[in-house]
Formats: sequence, structure tokens, C-alpha cells
Amino acid sequence: MPVSADVSVVIPYFNALVTLDRCIQSIVAQTLPVRELIIVDDASTDSEALARLVDRYRGSLKILLISLEVNCGPANARNVGVANASSCYVAFLDSDDVWHPEKVRLQYEFMQRNPVRLTAHGYIADLQQHAFSTATSVSGKGIGKCRFIYGNPIFTPTVMVRRDGFLPFDVRYRRMEDYLCWYENLQNGHHILLNLALAGG
Repeated sequence: MPVSADVSVVIPYFNALVTLDRCIQSIVAQTLPVRELIIVDDASTDSEALARLVDRYRGSLKILLISLEVNCGPANARNVGVANASSCYVAFLDSDDVWHPEKVRLQYEFMQRNPVRLTAHGYIADLQQHAFSTATSVSGKGIGKCRFIYGNPIFTPTVMVRRDGFLPFDVRYRRMEDYLCWYENLQNGHHILLNLALAGG
């Protein structure tokens, strides 16, 4: 088995069993395996079915399933996931999205080569109409505060961060919490947007 990336994947989960299977499959299919997957169940009503699905993948992937008693939204669920992560890097993924098989390798290796605390990349909104590219040549450009003036330039399933020093999501917000989080983390250094689309829905 190849050496794993020092990456923990965090997925906030709420009643999304229909799409989660495909989501986990895309993690298992990574050319460079991750250290662990952390699924935070935000007080779902389908927790038993979720546990059965997770058990199917335990032979392929180290999975930590955390069950919350009260639904507090994705910001809190992601924070719980980050707090329980054991890796140097954390990658975020939502239960209805998938990754390109080379996503972890390309993004992880880029972050190891470059002193940056947060990277993101392109996102394909409709994978039924537009397939992932086969290109694997990675370059990046900086994202400054001005890019946030007209909207969120970063999709959550594209983000990988260094865990140390990461500023958490603001749990007061159930919407746009990611927008605020990426903006606030700019004070920890520049963000880099990679040139490839490595996630989609």
C-alpha cells in the first residue's frame, strides 16, 4: 500500500445517505491515500444507516464517525472534525461532492513544496455534463482580500489547510460560514488557488 498523505478529511453530515456513498468512494479512489476520514454526524435521523455504510469502508480507510446529539449546523460540525484530526493538513469535503482521483496528491504535494496555509482549486458544478480534466500540471496564483468583495471565490470541497493555526468556522452562522472562514484565515497568510478543477458535484 502506498504511503499515505498526512491529511485528515472532514465531512459534515446531515441526512445525506444517498450521496455519501459516492463521496466516500472518491476518497478511497485517491492515488495518494489520506491518513483518515472524519465524518461528523450532525444529529441526523438516519444515523443507523450511516453507521452501516461507514462499516462497509472500514477495511479500505481509517474512519472516525462522530455523532452529535444536537444539530448545530455545518460550521460546528467542521470545527468538531478539525479538533479531532490527527494530521498536519485537513481537507474539507461535503457529503454531496466528489474528488478527482489525483486531488489529494496534487494539492498535498503543492502545499509541501510551498509555504502556504490554505489552498483551493476549481470546482465543476455538474459532473454529469462536464468531466474532470486529465491534466495534472499544477500551478497556483494568490488570492487576496479584494477577491472576496463580490462573493466567495472558494468552494469548500476544494480547500486544504494546515491544521495548526487554522481559525475555526463561526458557529453563529449556518449559511456563508465558509465565506467568512476563508476571509478570516487570510490573516494567517496568503491563499493559493490552483489551476485545476479537482472537485465537483
